[in-house]
Amino acid sequence: MIDYSHAEYADYNEIQSFIKEYWASDHILSHDKEVFNHFFVNINKLQFFLAKDSKSNIVGILGYITNSQFDRSIKQEIAWLSMWMVKVGLREPVGIKLLKFLEDNLNVGFVASLGVGSQVIPLYQRLGYETGSMTHLMKSVIKKGQVIDSDYLITQDFHGENETVGIGEKSNLYLKQKYLISNFYDYSIFYVYENDFYIASIVGRILYDPTLMKSIFRIVDFAGDRKGLSIFAENISSSKFFKNIDYIDILLSEILLIEDEIFETCSSQKYLPLYFEPFISDYRKKNFCFKRFKQCKNENLLIITGDCDQERPNKRDNAL
Repeated sequence: MIDYSHAEYADYNEIQSFIKEYWASDHILSHDKEVFNHFFVNINKLQFFLAKDSKSNIVGILGYITNSQFDRSIKQEIAWLSMWMVKVGLREPVGIKLLKFLEDNLNVGFVASLGVGSQVIPLYQRLGYETGSMTHLMKSVIKKGQVIDSDYLITQDFHGENETVGIGEKSNLYLKQKYLISNFYDYSIFYVYENDFYIASIVGRILYDPTLMKSIFRIVDFAGDRKGLSIFAENISSSKFFKNIDYIDILLSEILLIEDEIFETCSSQKYLPLYFEPFISDYRKKNFCFKRFKQCKNENLLIITGDCDQERPNKRDNAL
């Protein structure tokens, strides 16, 4: 008989061992406690659901990441699925039961994931999830030293006192806690103002494409009004900030309200690489899924580059 439960903190080492044995012996979550803790520990609460056999051995895991673990004031709660795996050869559909158990035991507006394998898309669809492919947008940087439109201010200094400023399920504090304090990558944050009114906060990092020998500023996340993404890309691409950058890119689950002709949609004929760790130069796409629950007022969920665990390192030097 299989027992389903929320993980206790005492399960920490066994979960790492399960990942090492059944996922990959060198998987970063099997040995790097700093990365594991950042994504899957929330005030000493381990964010995993487990399936255990009659001897209390783990036979399946399903991890999740929440927006509120990075800012407790966020009201639109999302559970991002990650690390879903079961042992082969079990007599019951443990994976599906784990997902159903999570849905029944988390009080969230959405359950979602990014980076979903194509082979499990039909399964998610049967379980009532919306699915699709992310749109990969890119913009060439214009190196003419033009000034930013006088109506806008783009700065790395926040002009306010409230770190929780934001709209919807993201905030400035969320961005700071998820990306900036981890030091896993060298992120930069920009604040966008229109006529002195705060519009949005943009977080990104610089990537290097060795095949094109080009530098890319990848927007990984934002808080505020999504029109700030267009304002940022259009104006920053001709400013002194980006004199050594060749492209800006971003992944979005839907591009409504993203201004036409600012970005170009990547295609198999013209694209920037998606994966840099390890680097893959081939054209690729990323899939997403989400399911809305009754307590959620929003109909749809905007998913962006860094959501879920997509900014989790795959390898690190001097890991704990």
